[in-house]
Amino acid sequence: MTRILFLAADIDLSRNRGDTLHARNLARALVRVGNEVHMVVGASPSAEPIDGVNVSVRPDRGDARIVRFLLRKVRDVRPDIIYERRFSPKLASALSVLTGLPFAVEINGIPGMEAAMQGRPGPSGLSARVRRTAHTRFLRSAASIVAVTPGLRNALVTAYGVDPSRAFVVPNGVDAEMFRPEDRTAARRDLSLSDGKIVCFVGNLVRWQGLDLFMAAMEQTPGSLSAVLVGDGPDHARLVELARSRGLGHRVRFMGEVPYSTVPRYLAAADACVAPFTAERNLPLGVSALKVLEYLASARPIVVTAIPGARDLVDELGCGLVVPPEDPAALGEAMVEVVSNEAFAGAALRASDIVRERYSWDRTAQMVTDILRRSLN
Repeated sequence: MTRILFLAADIDLSRNRGDTLHARNLARALVRVGNEVHMVVGASPSAEPIDGVNVSVRPDRGDARIVRFLLRKVRDVRPDIIYERRFSPKLASALSVLTGLPFAVEINGIPGMEAAMQGRPGPSGLSARVRRTAHTRFLRSAASIVAVTPGLRNALVTAYGVDPSRAFVVPNGVDAEMFRPEDRTAARRDLSLSDGKIVCFVGNLVRWQGLDLFMAAMEQTPGSLSAVLVGDGPDHARLVELARSRGLGHRVRFMGEVPYSTVPRYLAAADACVAPFTAERNLPLGVSALKVLEYLASARPIVVTAIPGARDLVDELGCGLVVPPEDPAALGEAMVEVVSNEAFAGAALRASDIVRERYSWDRTAQMVTDILRRSLN
């Protein structure tokens, strides 16, 4: 048994965002495959406990206070290794220096690219150089690095000089029990959704999800096709206004953030699901999107843009269509084709068993466990 101090210091466990769901599901699965996990998060008001995981909340502010708190946690827990889910693992690095414990870091994206797409200015000049130097030092001192896509791993090796022998690819997983085929008619009745063809999107409402493209595509589809968008994010208000201005207010329903346990019902209610990722940010790094795995585990055919990680699943399993990024006409045509052709529904049903076996969180957790144990040798 490996004792893991899992640092997810930016995570609010009460939110149903992708980062929270990833951390929660991975921690639970790490316990199931035989580890002892002690998790430190940023907040967890009213959050459900995580089976088998000891959860602590870090102090509100102050790096020094947080490090002192973590040192006490190390003394109490006596972990074998520290695992931090953050692009800049400064906390794990500091603990490693102070205690001699090895640390591993999980990388899910490059924050600077995301900030730029949201219009948030990043550091420049001396500040940017100092930050990059610090990131490089932290990453190179990690015993191992877990990246969720091959493109992200390659970017870390190329841009930050990470030792390739210590950089691994471990894709996201899916809750194979929660997401499985369900009856469409019953789901629509439970959610008070009307008859007719429905496409569904689940996820964070941010630029790189491609929802501007989706709105343009919906505008070109027949009025009998409607859409349900499940999730919240910084672009929520803007997208609602965009849908209204395009005359889609009656066809596109924004459900906001819903309990995670309700998400499978929305997927079950849909005829198809969509992931219109943008080329910017996604094409160079690829994706390992929770949503795509959850769509397929729920036996729903998908329409995705030609991004590594999403495209590959469709090509292999024949469970949907792939369209070029930033091509609303192609996206609209593909959505109409997928909801109309029963062959895609049959392929998605066959894909469900494959995805739930191959991409379960337990399998992801076992891969992470093997990497951590090698890091201890």
